[in-house]
Amino acid sequence: MVKFSIILTTYNSEDYIARTISSILNQKGLGELFEIELIVVDDHSNDNTLKIIGDFEIKPYLNEENSGGPNKGRNLGLEKSTGDYIIIADHDDEWLTDRLITVIPFIGKAQILTSSYILNDHHKKRLTTIGCSSFSKKVNYYSKNETFLKRLSKSKTGQNCYLGSIVFHKNLKHLKFEVQVGSIDFDWLLNLFQNKSSQEICHPSYVRHVYQTNLSLSEKYRIQDFEFSINCLRSYEKTFPKHVKKGTQRLFGTMGKYYYLAGDMKKSRQYFKNSGLSFINILYMVTSYCCPNFVRNNFKIFG
Repeated sequence: MVKFSIILTTYNSEDYIARTISSILNQKGLGELFEIELIVVDDHSNDNTLKIIGDFEIKPYLNEENSGGPNKGRNLGLEKSTGDYIIIADHDDEWLTDRLITVIPFIGKAQILTSSYILNDHHKKRLTTIGCSSFSKKVNYYSKNETFLKRLSKSKTGQNCYLGSIVFHKNLKHLKFEVQVGSIDFDWLLNLFQNKSSQEICHPSYVRHVYQTNLSLSEKYRIQDFEFSINCLRSYEKTFPKHVKKGTQRLFGTMGKYYYLAGDMKKSRQYFKNSGLSFINILYMVTSYCCPNFVRNNFKIFG
């Protein structure tokens, strides 16, 4: 029987942690087709998170002080994991009840499996299914380095690689997350997919809840992510120069869109100037002078 290790990192998550844990423990086929090892690591919560975790009779690992992000806990979870396959969960994820039973038929066919997911934007009150360009197929196959190069160039096409959708073999548990910032997974994804083939299951596996307070919307986080990712790309510059160039331009474009959405048009234009100036980016620059509010209110820009 296959065993899944689920690494769940928590911090001040009293509003949704019960929903997350319940969705993981109430999987169809549990005990019959697979086992679950739920590893919870708390990053020094100061609300009722630990009490709620205790109500499930789970004893979490505890960081002595807040580390500033989930990566320290993820690394500890990787060290403690004993399962055949590993999944990283965020404390506000909500798994669909058939998540793991859907994975079972593909176990052993690839070291890395991903899936689609449902994005629940609570601020805009909108549900969107992310992943798989065609849901007429059961699975998409990706050849060696295909997904790695897509991620290196920061392409939005190809395999969905959002962290919560990934199921990976225990042989890859030695790959650790950065702890300098403590919340970035770009380098980990590159290490995970480099020289690997992979598969994407064309079926939503969980709901990713996005609130207005999500970390990805924080300016501090965006700057840290940008600087870390730029430095990460530079380490591949000699071997994959074209992909690194494109990835760098797209990082600048992403920051341009972030500041456009935030209403800081001066900063937005500064980043767009280094983004390769595609047709869409030129439109952002032009409209930043005349009608940014119309664009922000009527088009999806960032996230």
